[in-house]
Amino acid sequence: MLITITDTHSTPDQIGFMEGIALLGLEGKRLKVSYAVQRKHFGRIPFGKKEVCVSENGNITITWCAGYDNTSWDSVTKHISEF
Repeated sequence: MLITITDTHSTPDQIGFMEGIALLGLEGKRLKVSYAVQRKHFGRIPFGKKEVCVSENGNITITWCAGYDNTSWDSVTKHISEF
């Protein structure tokens, strides 16, 4: 699922990113975040092209393909405070 999140009214911080996800009802869904949004809210590109899933408790699971055949996937879960 590719969803573009554009938010020009909130301050560029990680909490604004989490609030945007919650307001759009995207918690628990895997999505890709544009480079522009990553730079705006994190000051860098922490996810790249990887898929992310944001949970209500502030955890972000980053998932990527670990094989050439798209059947092998790997992931890591971090709390928003670790970014």
